[in-house]
Amino acid sequence: MARFAGPAAGVGLGVALAVIAFIGEGGGEVGPNTGVQIALIVAGALVVAAALLFGHRGALYGASAVAVFAAFAALTALSVTWSVAPDLSWLEADRTLAYLAVFAGAVGAARVRPTAAPVLLRALVIAAVIVVGYALTARIWPGALADAEVYSRIGEPYGYSNAVGTTAALAIPAALWLGARRSGHPPANALAYPALGVLFVGLFLTASRGAILAGAIALALWFVVVPLRLRSLTVLGVSALGAAPVAIWALTRDAFTETVVPETVREGVAAELGLLLIVMALALALAGTLVGYRTGVAPPHFRWRRRAGLAVAIAGCGVLVAGFAAVALSDRGVTGTVSAQIEDVTQEEATTPGGPARLTTASSSRAIYWREAREVFEQRPVAGAGAGAFDTARLRYRKNELVTTHAHGYVAQTGADLGLLGLAATLALALAWLVAAARTVGVGPRVLRRRTGGEGEPEWSGDRVALCTLALVALAFGIHSVVDWTWFVPAPAVMAIAAAGFVAGRGRPGDAPPPGGARRLRGALAAAVLGTALLSSWAVWQPARAERSIDRARDLLAERRFDGALAAADQAAERNPVAVAPLLLKADIEQEAGRRPAAIATLNGALVEHPAEPRVWLALAQLELGRDRPRVALDFLRGAIYLDPRSKFVLRTVNDVQRALPAQPAPAPAPPSRQ
Repeated sequence: MARFAGPAAGVGLGVALAVIAFIGEGGGEVGPNTGVQIALIVAGALVVAAALLFGHRGALYGASAVAVFAAFAALTALSVTWSVAPDLSWLEADRTLAYLAVFAGAVGAARVRPTAAPVLLRALVIAAVIVVGYALTARIWPGALADAEVYSRIGEPYGYSNAVGTTAALAIPAALWLGARRSGHPPANALAYPALGVLFVGLFLTASRGAILAGAIALALWFVVVPLRLRSLTVLGVSALGAAPVAIWALTRDAFTETVVPETVREGVAAELGLLLIVMALALALAGTLVGYRTGVAPPHFRWRRRAGLAVAIAGCGVLVAGFAAVALSDRGVTGTVSAQIEDVTQEEATTPGGPARLTTASSSRAIYWREAREVFEQRPVAGAGAGAFDTARLRYRKNELVTTHAHGYVAQTGADLGLLGLAATLALALAWLVAAARTVGVGPRVLRRRTGGEGEPEWSGDRVALCTLALVALAFGIHSVVDWTWFVPAPAVMAIAAAGFVAGRGRPGDAPPPGGARRLRGALAAAVLGTALLSSWAVWQPARAERSIDRARDLLAERRFDGALAAADQAAERNPVAVAPLLLKADIEQEAGRRPAAIATLNGALVEHPAEPRVWLALAQLELGRDRPRVALDFLRGAIYLDPRSKFVLRTVNDVQRALPAQPAPAPAPPSRQ
């Protein structure tokens, strides 16, 4: 039974990670994500408690990274006190707390089971293949699984193509490890080939340039650092060749190249896509089995491997030189090409083509959101507008009616939300993790030299290769997060954070830690961790409870049961005292019930608590307009215009106020002059 414990644990963990993707989706819905966050907090706390009670005694590897992460989470929670949208900051604090629990839990898992890196890698491959496979399957049955998906880029189950792309990109090193490792069962290793094929096809059909770049960088680092280059090249080359026909076929179909695609067009290629994917998976599984059998029976001679490695290195250098020469000899030259790409990235008016042409241009809508984030940051450079408050703070600076909740980049978002404090905390966390990861992996100035670890352990043991792969998983996600908002999508973020935490907490293989602390102290710490998790879970639950009360209040209002609706709105405000939605709903109920003075009092109170919320100013303007007081309404409307000048609701109210204002009398004619 012990033989199957590791694979079974990997399958179970992989399915659990995939479930997060289907429940949490894109991370925007409060209710489903509340359950995910509470589960993550409780699970992380249990693992940390187990590590404190039963883990190996000794040096607390990863403790500094956990401490910095906790400080960042505390800063996120404290920002509720100065946020322009405290309800959004509360939600962001809940998310960050859940991520902290995952990171700390992974650090604790490394302490309880130091050799569990292969289990986590298998889980990452399984979870990513399930998610990306579902995204592809949704195009085989578009009416049943992706009826709301109108774009050519695959995006289910997240509803966001780039999130599918980052899920595929971060799992590529893990799948490569599965196929290239020296250990493991050959049938299991052969599954790496169809897994990589699915990931490659999914990554290509997302057309996510950031995810493709992140995956390419992770692969390049793998070949630079890990000395399994020929084995890895075999797995990579065979899998890429198997995925290429599907990708080439997709280039000729409108369902994967046009910007907006009707369901009939997607259904027209569904059967072909399904057949191609099945053939690809079977062919790659067979190829992986044959390669594994051939190398197991008669492994290549060292001389052949050396010559093949030299040939591959020469070919790779040739491709790089040819690419550089092509750019240098082009009309723009090297500097002109670089300048043009930078201009595309920063140009707000630039358009992004669909289909394959998208992969050859750097233009996107990110320049708009990055400019808005910069202007928000400049207004509050030290502490920012509050965690998650970019959604509200950006309205003042937008130049169109585009709706977004994120700045499409972790750095831009953090700068706008938490200012220099948040950026400094992020930098400290990144440095703490890099130091811990470098110690675990053993990467240093002499990385390419074969050394001997503790107790005669070979430098590149299977354990070290697995740990290096986990570090590359985290790096791939981090690279993509710089230019996208995948940090806010729970499933890929949890996958990467778990990998990063395990690497930080593992310590270098072969290290002998010094003796640990007293058992009584560790028991007290474990109890404190569990107690904190329970309190945190209660806090995370409150916004979801408030949402349910708001829904009940709306239902009662529709039935014109005003007293019950007011009680439900008050309950929502009690459960989430920093939210503006219960106050706005309460004012609506009071107006419907004919209690206009009470509605005015409620909105005035909301204005004091939420002066940066344009909806409150607009509600007061509309209320005064209903009282036939257009001039007073105009005073409130100026506040709404200042905070959200592009809102169609604000502009519509402006027109209503202008029509209600009395016509200005014509100026009296000037008396005739006497000359």
